[in-house]
Amino acid sequence: AWIVLAQPVELLAEQEEAADRIVALPAEHQVELVAVAGDLFDRAIPPAPAVELLDRTLARLRATGARVAAISGNHDSAVRVRVHDRLLNELGVALRGEAARVAEPLVLDRPADGGPPVAVYLVPFLEPSVDGPVLAALGRAEPDAADAGDEAAPEETGSARLTHDGAARLATRRIREHLATLGPVRSVVVAHAFVAGGRVSDSERDLSVGGTDRVAEAAFDGFDLVALGHLHAPQEVAGPRLAYSGSPLPLASAASHSSGPWTRPSPQFGPNLHSVVQPLYTVSLLFGPKSQFSWSCHTNPSPQTGRLQAMLHSPTVSPLLA
Repeated sequence: AWIVLAQPVELLAEQEEAADRIVALPAEHQVELVAVAGDLFDRAIPPAPAVELLDRTLARLRATGARVAAISGNHDSAVRVRVHDRLLNELGVALRGEAARVAEPLVLDRPADGGPPVAVYLVPFLEPSVDGPVLAALGRAEPDAADAGDEAAPEETGSARLTHDGAARLATRRIREHLATLGPVRSVVVAHAFVAGGRVSDSERDLSVGGTDRVAEAAFDGFDLVALGHLHAPQEVAGPRLAYSGSPLPLASAASHSSGPWTRPSPQFGPNLHSVVQPLYTVSLLFGPKSQFSWSCHTNPSPQTGRLQAMLHSPTVSPLLA
């Protein structure tokens, strides 16, 4: 029998240091846009210090001159995240948690590279049964098979049967409809979703069962860049156009969470599109009996350089655990 021991760990100090490192990047590299693809918090009702840290970090990022496009993830309360979004939009910050506004981009009218404007569309984490009808209503009364994905028949695409893939296709359909009304622009989509083909680690929260949480890569066809959140390991999905930046703090063992600076070329944004993840510590995964675990606790590096995730092996199975 394997018993997983999990104890809450206070990470505010590490989060503050990670925020300091992130804020330093726009100033150093003259960054024009900072995309935060969620999650913003690790729970729907975050502690006050975490809320204050986000507030300070957004203000500091905007003070560098960068625009900020942030969305809620599956851990966040969409209502709490979006409460001041419309006001913040006037100041160059989007804090989007509302599916009804997926076709309202943050626009960089005069990018420094001299190219066409950049329209940044924000797709927060979507609950199919809640957000599907909202997205459908933006265009027509009910979604059709093209919106809901090839696996769904037209009569099965109501909110009760809509999958995560179907909800994402509804959102991107609304975005394409809006894009068609604009002149020459470059399109960026910031989305919180589990795109099929992405590599999972041992720290993600399952969104559903049976693979219905996956969103097909094809849902994001036609956009110049898709900045993704949800999977904690930095990675590309079928090429550099779709990519996860990864979490700034390792949330899983090193075996499933790689990190480090990396560069992705982009035909629309030049060769110097950077995604930087600098871990403050590593996470070790231990298997073994309690005696080995106790010894390892005493010899493991300090919390400033390492974290320990342990699974204890018991020779017997408790009736309560069987």
